[in-house]
Amino acid sequence: MKSFLSLIFLITFLYSNQNDKITWLINDAPPFYINEGKFKNEGFGDLFQKLIIKDLSNYNHEIKQSALSRVIKNFQHKKNVCFSTWIYNTTPEYVITSIPNVYYEPLGIITRKENKEFFMKIPISLDNLMANEKFIFIQGMGRGYGLPLDEIVNKYKEKPNFKIRKSSKNITDAIFEMIKRKRVDYTIDYYSSLSFYNARNKDNNQLIFLPIEENYEKGVLGSIACSKSPWGKKVIEDINKSIEKLRDKDEYKEIFSKWLVPKENSTSYWNNYKNLIEDFK
Repeated sequence: MKSFLSLIFLITFLYSNQNDKITWLINDAPPFYINEGKFKNEGFGDLFQKLIIKDLSNYNHEIKQSALSRVIKNFQHKKNVCFSTWIYNTTPEYVITSIPNVYYEPLGIITRKENKEFFMKIPISLDNLMANEKFIFIQGMGRGYGLPLDEIVNKYKEKPNFKIRKSSKNITDAIFEMIKRKRVDYTIDYYSSLSFYNARNKDNNQLIFLPIEENYEKGVLGSIACSKSPWGKKVIEDINKSIEKLRDKDEYKEIFSKWLVPKENSTSYWNNYKNLIEDFK
């Protein structure tokens, strides 16, 4: 009887310990997460994740590096994992997202400077550009852009000018290099990603950022995602409480100043942040 009770206690302890642990998955995608070099662990995802972890002291925390495709598989298998730079309210079939915790300026086209004259009207119609099979588009495996861009991109996935880059170390840099070397023509990304890339490369004037007509003046809301499960629901409830405490603090907002806030348009950024993040109910 004593052995049986000990076994029950051990099982209960292990189950409880497992449910009190959050495994945070991070991928190699500067400036979201920076895994090496001068700015190691100083990506905005690294830094606000650190603040959330500090606030959620009632949980045990583990950080693991993982390809984005692997992150998605963990979500699909309902593992006890979270990812701190997910697009708000996307892929509800396998994740639960927190309230918005970061505002991104609208995504745009990253391409070679020489292509600007061929793309014609600025801002660019993504739908028209992707329909033009002369120009090759590339997307990182598992990457999403939120609405309305995902709907447009998904229409062209079977076209010959649509390429997928498998997950790899620093996939953002790899894609930008492919564009520079004329293996492909363009991708969709944030201005901040190009800025980070240019800051570390001498020949930093070859790639440019161009706005997209379909999402012009429509920023993207970021959030934290956890697996769609009873465990994930409880964790997201606790994460939401942390975000509500942190989102108007200078320490939290300073994280975004470095990578996300365009110097030439900072007033607009912070107005959007207040309206869409701080005042979110």
